[in-house]
Amino acid sequence: MWDAAGSEIHELGFHLRPKYWGQGLAVEAARAVIAFSFETIGAKSLSAGHHPKNEASKKVLEKLGFRYTHDEFFAALGMDIPYYLLTGPGGTLREYGAGTGFAGERGAGGQRRDGH
Repeated sequence: MWDAAGSEIHELGFHLRPKYWGQGLAVEAARAVIAFSFETIGAKSLSAGHHPKNEASKKVLEKLGFRYTHDEFFAALGMDIPYYLLTGPGGTLREYGAGTGFAGERGAGGQRRDGH
């Protein structure tokens, strides 16, 4: 994924089965991935999204320091999902518009809003 300035943005994602919810596993695993991303591969920022009805994932992202930036169409679900950004050392928080931010002009899931 690329931001509007042409810098690569890596995306963080997690999916846990219900029996593992509420144990802090998503936060623990994400912190390790975040550290690796910034310290080892030199990422400037990370993006993440979640299903709009998944308040637990929203709370995890906010706990990790991600900040909401915009909603973007996710073709696989056929809906807009909220996207967040975490900036690391040397990263800057920029404004992102739907279709121009984390997932590029085709949007998350590979399809632009206008159907192309």
